[in-house]
Amino acid sequence: MGNVYEQNLGDPASALVSLGKALALAGPLATRNPGDHEAFRALATAQEARSEVLFGSGKTQDAIASMRDATQTYDHLLAAQDPTPALICEVAAAYGTLGDELGQSGTASLADTPAALAAYRKTIELDHRALEIDPNFLRAKRGLGLMLMKVGSVELDADPAQALKDFQSSLLRIEALPRADQETLPTLRMHTMVLRKEALALKELGEYSQAMPLFAAALGIHTRLVAADPKDLRAVADLAVVLDDQAGNYEDAADPTLRTLWEIGDGISVMPGTLSNRPRLLWINSCNRIPAMRSGKQIWPPSRCASPP
Repeated sequence: MGNVYEQNLGDPASALVSLGKALALAGPLATRNPGDHEAFRALATAQEARSEVLFGSGKTQDAIASMRDATQTYDHLLAAQDPTPALICEVAAAYGTLGDELGQSGTASLADTPAALAAYRKTIELDHRALEIDPNFLRAKRGLGLMLMKVGSVELDADPAQALKDFQSSLLRIEALPRADQETLPTLRMHTMVLRKEALALKELGEYSQAMPLFAAALGIHTRLVAADPKDLRAVADLAVVLDDQAGNYEDAADPTLRTLWEIGDGISVMPGTLSNRPRLLWINSCNRIPAMRSGKQIWPPSRCASPP
């Protein structure tokens, strides 16, 4: 109901109530039955979900405490049995989210880069462990691509050259996935995020011309996703982000095309959302050539076309 990692009803208070009930049931059951792996798995799942809801609500310290409880419970499961690749990847996902809470940029994380990298690298280690058991286990393959992207994202500000290598490695992992998986929405979204981040790394390195086609590729895919479902607010937000980053590349390159209209298809509008702190003027869509002022607040919807703020 309120997990920031999933599309849902957006009701974190109700989610926490439900998860509190789940923990009240699973905790004592696991304590009374130390050999009951399913009880421990249920407990770990509830602890993990509670952490994700708390993180999405801005309660980062509480989220980290709950996620550390989850990883401890999961580690008990790994030690207590011969784990399957599926279980190992569940544990890996928990460590990955812990990394987000510790140091993911653009969120309410603690901005603790070393701790975040340690958690992400633990996730990578676990994904490799799963692949040692089953070299074709898709979740682990996909997970490696995702974690390399997250490592690069954390490194981007301090070491864009290394971040670029991480993003390129991530892209290779994603492009090596089976074609059918590459066409699924989660993988397609991840692919476009990596393209955008690779472009950002090039931008930070001053390679503006090399970044341009990557931004354009990401923009094209995000535009297609929004056209397919204009009510998908996450897809709309992704589109707004890539537009903002693309504008920054033009601006930093002192390119006059910054003032050019970016037409992203009839009928697609960008909804209100949190954006970057860098003010810039974007022209979006064909709704009377909607001017959207980005001032760290929002992109104005079509109803404001006639008179932008």
